[in-house]
Amino acid sequence: ISNVQWVIADARNEESVFDLFFQNRPDVVINCVGINYSPGPIEDCSAVDWYDKVGDNLIPWYAMIRSASRYHSAYPSKLLLIALGSNSAFVPRSLSSAYCVSKAAMLSLTQNAARDFGKQEKDIYVVQVDPGFVYPSGMGDDWLHEKGKTIEDMVYRSPYKKCVDLHQLVKLICFLVEDGHGEMFTGQSIRFDYAEV
Repeated sequence: ISNVQWVIADARNEESVFDLFFQNRPDVVINCVGINYSPGPIEDCSAVDWYDKVGDNLIPWYAMIRSASRYHSAYPSKLLLIALGSNSAFVPRSLSSAYCVSKAAMLSLTQNAARDFGKQEKDIYVVQVDPGFVYPSGMGDDWLHEKGKTIEDMVYRSPYKKCVDLHQLVKLICFLVEDGHGEMFTGQSIRFDYAEV
């Protein structure tokens, strides 16, 4: 992909996300925000903590979609929004209800935004990429060791016993960005998880 400019915004701050659009005039924006929160049993997590953790993953995506809509109203141009979700939107995880609910809610928001933008005849396309466990290239075995895990621990749900490499994820996002491919997948989740269940 040529002519790429990387711009970072504080996705938890709606004003920062709004400025990202109005100051940089992007064609593509990728939401990479995500906090995997596993507080333990539900009874050990207060309603306030649970709500905050759902918000940590959901609010930035909402702020991006809302800011994109406001930007498009002022400067109509084609926009592609990509959210990095998780297959936890589909696959329940023990002791991770806040995380799973937040990723499922992101997908619902993606689908609703696509329908709304289409009906409003806005040239905005929204796609959610939902990978399984992403092997953190560059951190590698040190990261796993720090967590007390092995690759086998992380891929036990996949019949292929494979995980997503970060480079594969980048290639998928590049595919969506190139030649308008992302438009075909608007309102959809692309599961990328080696059939994790």
